[in-house]
Amino acid sequence: MASDLESEDPSLSDLSELLDLDDVSVLKLGCLFAQRYHVEERLGYGGMGCVYRATDNQTKQKVALKVLHSAMLSDAGARRRFIREGRASIALKHPHIVQVTDFSIATDGLPYMVMEYLEGQSLADILIKSGPLTLARFITSFSQILSALTHAHEQGIVHRDIKPSNIMFVPTSRGRENIKLVDFGVAKLVTDMGGTQELTTLGELIGSPCYMSPEQCQGDDVDIRSDLYSLGCVMYEALTGARAFRGGSSLRIMHKQVHEMPPSFSKIYPNHTIPLWLEQLIFKTLAKNPADRYENAHALKIELLDGRFHPDEESTAAHFAVLPWESLRGTQFDDTLSGSFQALPKAPPIGTTTNERIGGASTLAVGTISNPQVFKSFNWAVLKLLNDSGILADEDLNNARDFQAHNGGDMTKILVLLGKIDNHMLATAQRAQQLLELGEISQDRALALLAYCQKTGLGLDKAAKELLDKK
Repeated sequence: MASDLESEDPSLSDLSELLDLDDVSVLKLGCLFAQRYHVEERLGYGGMGCVYRATDNQTKQKVALKVLHSAMLSDAGARRRFIREGRASIALKHPHIVQVTDFSIATDGLPYMVMEYLEGQSLADILIKSGPLTLARFITSFSQILSALTHAHEQGIVHRDIKPSNIMFVPTSRGRENIKLVDFGVAKLVTDMGGTQELTTLGELIGSPCYMSPEQCQGDDVDIRSDLYSLGCVMYEALTGARAFRGGSSLRIMHKQVHEMPPSFSKIYPNHTIPLWLEQLIFKTLAKNPADRYENAHALKIELLDGRFHPDEESTAAHFAVLPWESLRGTQFDDTLSGSFQALPKAPPIGTTTNERIGGASTLAVGTISNPQVFKSFNWAVLKLLNDSGILADEDLNNARDFQAHNGGDMTKILVLLGKIDNHMLATAQRAQQLLELGEISQDRALALLAYCQKTGLGLDKAAKELLDKK
């Protein structure tokens, strides 16, 4: 499937498969560039330059070195574009954007930029090798990408070339994945109103047809909502494994971008378990009129993390691995209150004692929420109970806090998203904490029951009965 898709999307990056890279390489491997960087390996080749892995002789660190093709030194448009990328990238400081540490011109007049070296694989590679992302991985990853876009847009920078190959998955020492948005080669300042037209006049295709917004395809000026459209194309592909827009040529693909909507998930992925709310979210990003899309990346991120479910979607929601009545905005759905949402204040840190909670046990009858603060403290008491029972390790809670710091959200749902606990275990722990609050079981009894439930997969009440029968 990958080869078919690639043949439908001709781009400059495909030249690397057609040309002898030894002929197009700008720098010789093993050379010392700019009297500082020892060039070790060529990492990639594009329409504008080559990227190398190098060692910085001053810091002894591995870096990625991007150098403009020497043949393009006389091309004023190419030089402007490379300089635009350098200026845009070096101004961006965000954990989910590749860090550019230096941007300069060598003594021979060759422009170059130095970036952090990323050891990982692109989303394009992952989709080819492993297929669509799981929902948990999808939401974790794209919330990070949206954080990166929010930062770039707040700096007045539109990326304009968001595609799977420009999204890197970098493993961390803690066994997680840190997502990095790379390649601001066709980035544009929002205030630079002539940028798109100027480059188009020069005959350069801005962006990749399969991921270009309708306004990009028509050569109109773009704003931050163009990036959201491109990201919508990527999200569609990441969930289904198929590109939203396909065709036999770039012109055909661009025509579809302007005039057609992609097929629904059910048509291309009949057995999918993707929640309807998520499909609707993605199709909103793919609206042809920018005014009909999300206003900004932050609004899209909040909607993605919120994950609101409708009652008739509970079977689909189970595959999403989060509790359908919870909200990552920090709200709690109470189906006994006619489907209303109650806002909850910020949670206290893990370790808050029962005596510090407000209201007392009588307010915690199952199925009712008479005091939002009590319920929020109750949720954190549940996490403490899981931690004390050994089901959640301290590292699990720290990882969830790190995720929360970058993406927001409720700790219980984040732990489910990260795969540290499942819905069944969370519901079991909530039941145990309710019984503790009501004084019906002791702390030791609650911990023992949770351990047994974890071992057997039983619910709390059945586990208690089985243990009693064994006695």
